[in-house]
Order: sequence, then C-alpha cells, then structure tokens
Amino acid sequence: MIKNYLKSIIMCMLLFALSFSFPGFSSASQEGTTLEMKAEALKSANFFTVLRFDDDCTSLYMDAKVNPFMDQLGDVPKGTNYDVVYHIYEMPATNSSLSQGKLVSSGKIANATDNKRFSIKVPNAEKSKKYTAKLELRAEGTKLGKTLVTNLQFGDCGKDKPGNKPGNPGNPGNPGNPGDNPGTPGDNPGQPGDNPGKPGNPGNNPGNQHPGNGGKMPKTATAYPVYMIAGIGLLLAGLGLSRLAKRA
Repeated sequence: MIKNYLKSIIMCMLLFALSFSFPGFSSASQEGTTLEMKAEALKSANFFTVLRFDDDCTSLYMDAKVNPFMDQLGDVPKGTNYDVVYHIYEMPATNSSLSQGKLVSSGKIANATDNKRFSIKVPNAEKSKKYTAKLELRAEGTKLGKTLVTNLQFGDCGKDKPGNKPGNPGNPGNPGNPGDNPGTPGDNPGQPGDNPGKPGNPGNNPGNQHPGNGGKMPKTATAYPVYMIAGIGLLLAGLGLSRLAKRA
C-alpha cells in the first residue's frame, strides 16, 4: 500500500520535473494565452480605414488600409501570421442585420502589416440590391480590434464621371518672327575689381559632437535556466524517494 502510494508521488514529481526541464512544452500554450490576453485588451481598437468605394456597373469595389497595430501588440512570437478576413453579404434591406443577409463572397488578405492597402471586389453585383462588407483583422486566427461593417452601394453607374474624358487641347499658335536688327553690344565693358575680398578664417574650436543615445534594448532574457534548475532538483528528489520506496 505504502509502496504504491510512493510510486504515484514519484511519477507525479517526475512528470512535473520534465515539464520544467523542457520549457518548449509549455511555451506554446503561454504564447497563445498571451496573444489572447492582448487581443482582449485591444478589442475596442479600430484597425481599419476605408479609403473609397467605386463601381463599373457590374462590380463593386472597396479600397481600405490596415491602421498601425504592431506597436500596440508589443512582443509577439516571430513568424506570427496576420490576415484580413472579409465577408460580403447581400442584404434584403438597408437596415437589416448580417444574420438576415446572404453570403455572396468571402476571402482573406494575407500578410497584413501596418498601413497595408488592399482592395475588395464584389463581382456580378446587381445595382438594385444592397451589399454589406464585414472585415476582421486576425493574428493566428485570434481577432484583433473591432469588426468593421460597412455598406456597399452603386454610384452614378453609366454616367460620365468628372475627369474621365477631358476635351482635346487646342492647336498652338504660330510663333512670331524674330527682330531683323538686334542691338550692338557696348564697346567698353567694365573691368573687374582689383582687390577681391579675402575669405574668412574657419573656426578653431568646433563644437563637441555627442552621438545620440542608442535605442532601447530588446527583452531577450528568459526564465529557462530557472526552469531547468527546478526540474533537475525535482528529478533528484524523485530519485531519492524512489530509493526509499525500494528499501521500504
């Protein structure tokens, strides 16, 4: 009875020691938790700016950009993927909710970075219908900031837009004939001065130049050595208890 109890304790201590000795097992879960915590803190941030809407009578377009967000996230694992995920809905009425709309298009803008511009197209759109776009910024599938929901509508389709068809320029006029009798230059040009000024002496004591202060050092310190020492200690304790169990 006592031997089985000691063996259970030893196995638990060994597993606990292994988890500390190899921090890679727990680092992935810690990184995921950290990203979710940062996303929760940034849930009210607005990371999109709509630039313009346009149409060509058969398709709708929306140009937008990603607002700066990297500095607000702070330290994140290298290789984290950031994407813009969008969905286009055909709405039964202007004031309808997205749950009442029909999904007609969706996609993803990969490698989203600060100030990245992108364009979304709604092909085969009908002028008599209303469309709504839904955009989200995601980091490894975790949503960052607010969801952008905006309506897309046709403009003056089929009408001439200002600046699209400028008029033809007029023909230039004929240049005038040059004069027949140009003036004669003077006979006695002035003479240069005899005593040009001397250049001034450069300063003898230039100011001391101080280089700018360096940037802030990145946070590279980790707790891995502490984890390894704790794991080794627990491993030795488990081995000691194992020997005691054998003697008992």
